[in-house]
Amino acid sequence: MAFHSGFVSIIGRPNAGKSTLLNALVGEKIAIVTEKPQTTRMCIQGILNVKAQRKRSAGQIVFIDTPGVHKPDSRLNRKMMQEIHGALESRDLVLLLVDATERYGPLDEQVLELVKRSGAPVFLLLNKVDKLHKEKLLPLIGRYSKLHPFQEVIPISAMKGEGLDVLIDKIIRALPEGPHYFPTTKSPTSRSGSWPQRSYARKCC
Repeated sequence: MAFHSGFVSIIGRPNAGKSTLLNALVGEKIAIVTEKPQTTRMCIQGILNVKAQRKRSAGQIVFIDTPGVHKPDSRLNRKMMQEIHGALESRDLVLLLVDATERYGPLDEQVLELVKRSGAPVFLLLNKVDKLHKEKLLPLIGRYSKLHPFQEVIPISAMKGEGLDVLIDKIIRALPEGPHYFPTTKSPTSRSGSWPQRSYARKCC
């Protein structure tokens, strides 16, 4: 089978669970997780090396965790929004993460508009479904599906690890054929502008 690889940006409003998701996918605590919004102030890379399985190619996924989308009302916030725009420009796939327990509001609309303008294929991830009554899930999927032609809509719980195997499988299938962007034996570091991008790697069976 061909090797699939690419860059996958994680975007969402503050406290949607982006850092929790990245930590769960990479298998290490590389991003700060807290109830305080805007803890992630720079893009953080997490590299997942995926082994081939039956009907699934091997691959390398470079996840990019971004700051939460917000109003650029200060110099710091404007810099953080620049990080988000940069992550959306250099990607093969976007993961739009939403908190399934929160009502859709203006900030969600702002995030969705950013995603639409990027022109990237988008997976919608409905996070924290472990806290949602099961009868509310299908109507929620239906409402979001009317907002944008998402390539996939996947219910997950980043905290409990639910749905992540399905997510990884679908990401590998969606990524193009490509090289190992980073060695599988060490964790590289890089910089984006004046803000560092930290990178960590792990293997996935």
